[in-house]
Amino acid sequence: MVHGDIYPPDRIESALTHYFRVGNLTALREIALLWLADRVEEGLQRYRAQHGISAPWETRERILVGLSGGPEGDTIVRRAARISARTPGTELLGLHVVAEDGLTGADPAALDAQRTLLESLGGSYHQTSGEDVVEALLQFAEAENVTQIVLGASQHGRLVSVLRAGTGERTIKGSGSIDVHIVTHEEAAGPAAPRLPHPSRGTGPRRYWSALAGAVVLLPLLTLLLTALRNPLDLSSDLVIYLLAVVVVALIGGLYPALFAAVAAALLADYYFTVPVHSLAMERLNEVIALVVFLSTAALVGTAAGEAAQRTHRAVRATSEARALSRLTTAMMRGQELTALIEQIRENFGLTAVSLLERDPAASPEPRW
Repeated sequence: MVHGDIYPPDRIESALTHYFRVGNLTALREIALLWLADRVEEGLQRYRAQHGISAPWETRERILVGLSGGPEGDTIVRRAARISARTPGTELLGLHVVAEDGLTGADPAALDAQRTLLESLGGSYHQTSGEDVVEALLQFAEAENVTQIVLGASQHGRLVSVLRAGTGERTIKGSGSIDVHIVTHEEAAGPAAPRLPHPSRGTGPRRYWSALAGAVVLLPLLTLLLTALRNPLDLSSDLVIYLLAVVVVALIGGLYPALFAAVAAALLADYYFTVPVHSLAMERLNEVIALVVFLSTAALVGTAAGEAAQRTHRAVRATSEARALSRLTTAMMRGQELTALIEQIRENFGLTAVSLLERDPAASPEPRW
């Protein structure tokens, strides 16, 4: 610069005095190093994807905090930020999973407040959707090469915890080499009342197999109970009680578990409660008619419940996608960069990758990459 290779001689003194100072050069150096680190990270991610490497590589500490939108969110975010602050260069990410079956009950205002808090502490907010919250959480952690996960302690009581593993416990079992921190909070002090699954929510693999398992357990128990009450109850009462069990199975798992439960209940009723007892043969016409009507009614109820559950499932997913598109539209109106928008699309819709096609007006009408 002194020799005039960069600026004309009349601008050298001004440039050295006003712009090329130690502070500005240090800031430029930091920007260059950050840019270089991002390019190296992209190359590492491509290498891991090409070689099918799913285990996290601890090149940089990445801490993922799970946000449910509950009142414990502020405590968990602050604890994750403190963990992140202990190691320089740590990246803090927050993730909210929108369940596709509509089981999410997050308060939008609380979730927005947690997002604001996370970003004020230097973290980045992400949102994705998935049928299972734990699976979506672990898939995101694997894709982002997360090294630590921070979750809140379960608010369920001991009885519910014994019957069903919580999010933290399931995350620990499936996390592999990723460290999982369970943070206690005030809301975990008292047990929450157990909530039964809503019958109209969409079915999925877990609900399907849960309905089948429930039918296998519930029908024998009902048979034992009805056998003990054989004298005060007749066949019509037994079939009504069996029908109630079939309806419950249908509302949880849909058509096919309901049909299985209906056939099993009809066989149990025929074997234990029709003459001759302990035989599948039937001697009375009214008993044959009752069983046929029972099977037909159970099939109709199972069909209706299955279709209603599928429609609800599609409606909930469509609503979630519409909200995601609304957020993307708002981000575009605020001038968010295209690269960040594409990444947000990939996260919101649970995609592995997103490709952007650009049409070249000067070339052929075929799109180019």
